[in-house]
Amino acid sequence: MPTAILYLGYDFTTYADGLKDKMAVESVKEKCKGMLVQMARQLLAQLPASISILEKLDMLHPKEALSQLKRPITTIAQEFQVVCQDIRETKKQWSNLTNKTWDKIADESSFWFEVYEDRDAAGDRRFSHVALFALAILTLSVSNAAVEQTFSTVTIMKTKLRNRLQCKTLESLLQVKYCLKWRGQDCSSFHRTPQMLQKFNSNMISPRNRTAWKLYSWKPTFLVP
Repeated sequence: MPTAILYLGYDFTTYADGLKDKMAVESVKEKCKGMLVQMARQLLAQLPASISILEKLDMLHPKEALSQLKRPITTIAQEFQVVCQDIRETKKQWSNLTNKTWDKIADESSFWFEVYEDRDAAGDRRFSHVALFALAILTLSVSNAAVEQTFSTVTIMKTKLRNRLQCKTLESLLQVKYCLKWRGQDCSSFHRTPQMLQKFNSNMISPRNRTAWKLYSWKPTFLVP
């Protein structure tokens, strides 16, 4: 790239035009060009090898999914076969999305939840495969900031006093935290339902831990009122 078409900002251009030593200006431009090229190379080196796959995720946007000229879902379904168990059925449902008028097309999450809840006359979900696949893909943490935030949250939860928390417990806590955040709520604004309170009983304890629970809950007879 010639330095003549290199734009380094208004201030630099104005100052350089007032200098008489054009050779010095050209030398500075060459150094700036080399720095920009090196920075671009380092940024490319930090990108994952699957960046081309991530660039295709924009096809899950409602405008793209409902377009008559949309790309086939197989371009990303083949890359995530662990999530997409039935590519043929997913492709069929992807093609049939345009046969219905959808209401919630403002954002991806609301749209795909509406697609998942759509049922036929028999009560069966008509787009369950493609909806579950899209929702699973949308939960991927594709940015370093999202991943680092999750690690920070785990670090806050699993302190020295709570170092023996199991992975399932951490997973449940993270799901509750991010679900409340997605709904625009927090622990103070959340309202529990009677159905939730009914589930807080002895059935929560696995058979393996019930013996230990009985030991911890045992009281001497002289303390029982």
